[in-house]
Amino acid sequence: MILSDKYLLNSFNEINLFWSFMLSINGFLLSLLNAEVSIKNIKILWKFLTDRFRSKPIILSVKAPDGRELSIQASSREAFEYALRQAQEFLNKRESPDDIIIEQFKEKGKNYLKHREIAQRFFEQAGAKVSEQDQYSLLLTSVPQGLKLLPPVSVLISDGVLTKDDVSELVKKSRQPIRTGFDNTAILLYQEPPDTIVRLRIAEVRLEDNFMIIPISLAEAENSLSDSRICEAVFTEYVNRYIKRANFFDDKNAISDTVSFFGRIELLNRLKEELLGYQAIGLFGLRKSGKTSILYQLSFLLRNHPIVRIDLQQYTGYRYGADLFNDILRQLSTLVRNYIPEYSPNFEYFISSTPTLEITNKFVKRIHDLTEALQLAGYQLPILCLMDEVERILPNSNHPIEKVEEFNACFGALRVLCQDKDKRNLSLIVADVHPDCNRINNWPQDGVSTNPVFSFFKEIYLYPFSEQETVEMLTSIAEFMGLNFDSQTPIEIHKESGGHPFIARQLARFLTQMIPEKGIRSVDWSMLQPALDNLVFDFDELSNYFEKSIWEDLEKRDFKSALSILKILATNEGSGQWIENQFLLGKLTPNCTLRECHNALKWLVAVGIIDHQQVADNTDYRIRILHFSRWIRMQMTKEELQQWKID
Repeated sequence: MILSDKYLLNSFNEINLFWSFMLSINGFLLSLLNAEVSIKNIKILWKFLTDRFRSKPIILSVKAPDGRELSIQASSREAFEYALRQAQEFLNKRESPDDIIIEQFKEKGKNYLKHREIAQRFFEQAGAKVSEQDQYSLLLTSVPQGLKLLPPVSVLISDGVLTKDDVSELVKKSRQPIRTGFDNTAILLYQEPPDTIVRLRIAEVRLEDNFMIIPISLAEAENSLSDSRICEAVFTEYVNRYIKRANFFDDKNAISDTVSFFGRIELLNRLKEELLGYQAIGLFGLRKSGKTSILYQLSFLLRNHPIVRIDLQQYTGYRYGADLFNDILRQLSTLVRNYIPEYSPNFEYFISSTPTLEITNKFVKRIHDLTEALQLAGYQLPILCLMDEVERILPNSNHPIEKVEEFNACFGALRVLCQDKDKRNLSLIVADVHPDCNRINNWPQDGVSTNPVFSFFKEIYLYPFSEQETVEMLTSIAEFMGLNFDSQTPIEIHKESGGHPFIARQLARFLTQMIPEKGIRSVDWSMLQPALDNLVFDFDELSNYFEKSIWEDLEKRDFKSALSILKILATNEGSGQWIENQFLLGKLTPNCTLRECHNALKWLVAVGIIDHQQVADNTDYRIRILHFSRWIRMQMTKEELQQWKID
C-alpha cells in the first residue's frame, strides 16, 4: 500500500514510522478485502485514517499477492465504502488470459450500450422518436417539424475507428426507395473522427448514390444532454449543414463538427498539455478566426475529462453569477448521471439573482463534492471549463459597482478551484477578441477589489493558417463537393485570405458559385481570377465582415493607432509590398505616441491582420489579408489616400 502525505514526512524518524505504518495497514486492508466487508470494519478503518490525516483525501494503492494493483481514493466514508466493495470484487477475481479477452469484449459491449443510451437520449431530447433498428443501430421514426429530414432515418453508432466499409454498410442498411433530393439519409455517430479515406467515401455516396450521411460526434451529443434546447440546436445545425447546404464552404458559425474542422493540430495539442497541467489559458483572436471552433475540438480531444462549455453571451444584467454557477453544476451533474443513472446531487441549486459573493464558498464545496462523483463515474481530472465571449460580462467604466463585484466573485471562485493545492480540480480556458480580462488590474469604480484574474491567464493568440493548412482545408472540402481544384487555386485563395479560415472559405464559396452545379468538375485558377477584380463590389458577405467584425471593433475601442497603421499600409503597399518600420512610424508619431504604435503593431501581428519580417536592423510590415487591404482603400476618399501617402 502507498499512502502519501507531504506533511507526514518531516524527519528521518517519522519516515521510519511511516514505513512501519504502511506495512501494518497493508496487511489489515488486504485481510479486510479478502473477507466479507462489514460496515463496522469500514467505519473503524475510516475513523483510523481520518483521525491521522484529518480532512485530506485518502489515496490507497493495494497490491494483491498475484501482483495485481488497485488504487482507492475517497474523501468521505460513503465513497470509501463503495471503493472498498469494488476493490473486494477486483481482488477476488482470478482471471486467465481467455477470461481477460472475454472481459474486454464484455467491457466493449458495455461501452457500446452506454453510447447507444447517450445517442437515444440525445435524439429524444432533440424532439425525435427513437426505436431500436438492430444490435448496432437505432431508427428515428419521427423528427421535429421544420427539419429537412424524412423519417425513417437509420443511426449507426461507432465507438471505434471508422472504416469506409462502415459507410457502405450504413448505406446498405438505410437504403429506402429513392424519392427526391437527399431523402435517402442516415446518421453516423462516431467516437473517433473519420479519416481522409472515410471522408472521401462519404462524399462518393453523396455524389454517386444520391445518399446523404450526417456525421455527428458522440462527445458533442453527450455534452449536450444537460439541456434539451442544446440537443435540438446541435441536431438542427448538423441536419442543415449536410442536407440543406449545397456549398460546404459556407460555414458562417463555429465548427463543432470534426469532419469539417481542419488545421490547428499543433495548437490543440499545446492547449491540451497546458490545460492538463492546470495552466489557465486565454485564447484571443479576431472574430470568426476559429476560437469557438477550437473550444469545440478541445471538448472532443479531452472527452475523458468532464467538460463544461459556457457561452457568456447569455449572461446579462448585474446579478448573473448564481445562474452561471448553476449552469456549471447542472452540466457536471448530467455527466455523472450519464454513467451513474441513479446519481442525485445532495444540494439544491442557487436562487437566481443572489449576489455571487454570498454563494462562492458553497459553490466551491459543491464542485469538490461533484469531483468525487465524476471520478466514480470514470472521468479523469481536471474538470475543464471552457468560457467563450468573456467581454460580455467584463465590467467597464459605465457599469455599476454591482457588476464589478459579480465578476470578481465569479472569477475569484474559479481561480480558487484552479489553484487550491489540496483540492485543485479545475482547469480554465477563456476566449475573446482582446486580452482585456487578463490586462486590467484596477477597475475604474471606487471601493472595489482588484481583478482576481489579472495576469492569471497564459495568453495564446489564434494565428492564421499556414499555406499548407489552407490548401488541405480547401482541397478536402472541394473533394467533398465533387470539385477538383488545380494546384494554384487554393494557393491564390490563401494569399487573398491571409490564411484566415473563415475568409478563405467564403472566398472559395463565392468563386465556386460560378461553376456549373452538376457532375464532377475540375477548377482551374484561370477560370476564377477575373472574378477577383469585382469581388470587393459583388461579395457583401466579406465586406460586412471587414466592416462589422474588424473595423467597427477598432473604432469602438478608439484604437486610433491600429486604424492609422492599416490606412498607411493599405495606401502605400502594392500587391504584397512591404513598408519599412521607420517610414511607418514617421507617418504615425505626429498623432500617436511611440508606445501606442508598438502596442498596435504587436496586436495586429498577433491576430494575423498584418505580417512582419526582419531585414537587417529594420522591421518591415504589410497587410496580410490582400482582400482586406483592397477593401480599406475602397473606403477611403481621395483626400485620405493623399493624407496617408508616404512621400
